[in-house]
Amino acid sequence: MQSRPEGALVRPHLKTRLRYQWRQWIDRLRGSDRHPNKILNDDLLGYPTNHTYQIRNGQIIAQGKVSRRWRMVSPLYPLHIHSFLDVGCCKGYFLFRIAQRPECERAVGIDLFPHFIDVSQRAAKALALNNVQIQNASIEDVAANPSAYGGPFDLVQVISTYHYIYWGSKRANKSMGDHDSIMTALARVCSRYLVFMNPLEIPDCPLEIQKLANPIPDHDYTRDGFLSAAQKHFDVFEVGLDDSGKRPIMLLVRR
Repeated sequence: MQSRPEGALVRPHLKTRLRYQWRQWIDRLRGSDRHPNKILNDDLLGYPTNHTYQIRNGQIIAQGKVSRRWRMVSPLYPLHIHSFLDVGCCKGYFLFRIAQRPECERAVGIDLFPHFIDVSQRAAKALALNNVQIQNASIEDVAANPSAYGGPFDLVQVISTYHYIYWGSKRANKSMGDHDSIMTALARVCSRYLVFMNPLEIPDCPLEIQKLANPIPDHDYTRDGFLSAAQKHFDVFEVGLDDSGKRPIMLLVRR
């Protein structure tokens, strides 16, 4: 199987592309295709389809899964957030929602996929958010020098990203490979709270991760393995599961 060239964009599924074409046709009929954020909004509605939103008149309009995820995790956020790190920020929805809070002095998003960095940087500009930084960096990079990224942070978030940090992905061939290394890195960048929502059993992970894990029968990618490493640095409060029943939702408090 041929590997995807580094930096190549992932094409959306056929159903998603057809949805774009239908939306564009409707927009043209309405005369709204000249909206200044039209190209940006097309990208914000693109891959991945579980992180879609639009920007209209300076406001963030959420779509589908990302809105539901916000409702699941936002009650865990502290009342005041002065600094925020979104690990695997994708297209920036959570990052921007936090950055819009009046007390938030800095909100930093990191990702390893250049397309996500580009889209989220354009979205931050469209929203006129001067307290946002978006970096092509890993959690290892930030942990090696937290102050260079504005850390440590009051609140760190890891949503639908942890399994990629552990195993790597087709979009970013970089992996840490064990819970202890990941949790040590997260502890270095987190001064108070960590919000966590990720699959912790291989059958609950995306097929890409299952294929990486299956040849390694003695791996420790399990809920118990995660908790053993996390509890060395954090008090762990288990809140429940996401609406798929596959992703534990947890609040981790730095010791």
